[in-house]
Amino acid sequence: MEHIVVEWDREHVLAAIGETNAGRITLKSISRISRPGDHAEDNQQDSASFTAEIKSVLSVAAAKTPLDVTVLLPRQSVTIHRISLPQVPDAELPAMVRLQAATKLTVPIESVSLDFAPLPVITDSPTRDVLLVTTPAEQIKSIRTALSACNLQVKSVRATSFCIATAAARAGLLADQGNPSLVDAIVLLRSDFIEVTFVKGSAVLFSHSGASWGSAENVDKAVRSELTRARMAAAEVLGEYRIGRLILIGQPEITAAVSDQISARVDGAALERCDPAVTFFSSTEITELGSPGESKLSAASMVAIAGAIHVTSENKVEGVDLVNPRRPPEKKDLTRVKILGGTLAALLVFGFVWNWQQGRLKALNATMSELQASSNELTAALKRGEPDLKLAEMVSEWTDRDVNWLDQLQNLQQLLPSTDRFLIKDIKFDIKQGNDIGTVRIDGRAKSAADIEQIARRLSDAGYVVQPYTPEQSQRDPGYPYAISMNLVIPIPQAIPATPPQSTPKTALNAQTSKLTTN
Repeated sequence: MEHIVVEWDREHVLAAIGETNAGRITLKSISRISRPGDHAEDNQQDSASFTAEIKSVLSVAAAKTPLDVTVLLPRQSVTIHRISLPQVPDAELPAMVRLQAATKLTVPIESVSLDFAPLPVITDSPTRDVLLVTTPAEQIKSIRTALSACNLQVKSVRATSFCIATAAARAGLLADQGNPSLVDAIVLLRSDFIEVTFVKGSAVLFSHSGASWGSAENVDKAVRSELTRARMAAAEVLGEYRIGRLILIGQPEITAAVSDQISARVDGAALERCDPAVTFFSSTEITELGSPGESKLSAASMVAIAGAIHVTSENKVEGVDLVNPRRPPEKKDLTRVKILGGTLAALLVFGFVWNWQQGRLKALNATMSELQASSNELTAALKRGEPDLKLAEMVSEWTDRDVNWLDQLQNLQQLLPSTDRFLIKDIKFDIKQGNDIGTVRIDGRAKSAADIEQIARRLSDAGYVVQPYTPEQSQRDPGYPYAISMNLVIPIPQAIPATPPQSTPKTALNAQTSKLTTN
């Protein structure tokens, strides 16, 4: 099945018709067309020329009804934010994202079109991250208006970053490396711009777009510069990470101009070069249908279009659609059905209960006095046992607070790791009044925040209550750049509920007093 894709750039559009063929893309036609400004009414001649050329290239003039088209927005035309949400079910994510977007964005949320892509869930993490993608609603409106004049109906609006990742995943270039700190960096080398996408498995984590090279001898310099900027920007969003693989996608003569030494500047990542004409398309004879005097389009310019066509058949990457965003599932209104069903059930139950009640009324009246007598007897027994229960509770509380600090120290020695990644400087114990036994304060230094988190989890699993803490970075000791003061609370063990005494109150009191004396 053929699909129409239009990549909407600032000065021109790429209009293409293609279909999937054995896992690759076959392009029937593609052309670069100069587009009118955002205010088309200011230049009606350009708008008319644009409409005529689109109809000619995409062969939509003869269509009786508007044809569906997928619109691609380059990285420069969208804004991407990474936001953290509480661990909520997928059905609640759309509402939570809109709430966070209202505080994250610097413009009113009504003025943008937005969607989000959920990121992989991290085990035992209290939060869940998503990528929020927005673009001005006015831009979507102008695109709809321009394409509507071309007999095209906007079916979806997607971002090139996610389509590039989809094309790479469909071609088998992406694979989970097993290490949660390793990511794949996809560098798309287009003649008009360089786009860098960080991917983990099949999820887009970050995207960056920058200037391209002016001449062939500046390719290596341009790639190094934009990759450095992308890494610095990604560090602010992703935190601590390493690049496991660096995938260069572009024409062979362009990727060959990038020195192999670039891998040494990106964590020693494995360097892979990819020819898009061979990897993504079923034919290497990709030509432009524009004016004869214009330059041909490179296969690198069509990678995002290939990914957009793949999305319509098999989407291997969580993407976004700015005109069909994720929404909460619709709740069906079953109020009327519930009312009718409830009325019918009530009638049936009423008839059954009426007949049954008449037969049981006499039996209930006969046993009422017996139940009242039993209740009075149980109440009296409960009152007689109240002193013993209170005494048992007091003794249990007293014994639970008897802390053996040597045992606590030995327990901490077993829990704290015997490794050079965490250095303990001081441990202080203190007795705490109230609902806890005591507190422990651990002062130390660590090589990374992950080591601190690991120790906190082990202490928490062992039963200690780890109070909130904040690691502090310091250059005083380069070997241990993180300082931590961690406060632990030793809770009172949950006591087994006391059972009513089987003997006289005097015997239970003697037993509790004997336990107190022994302790």
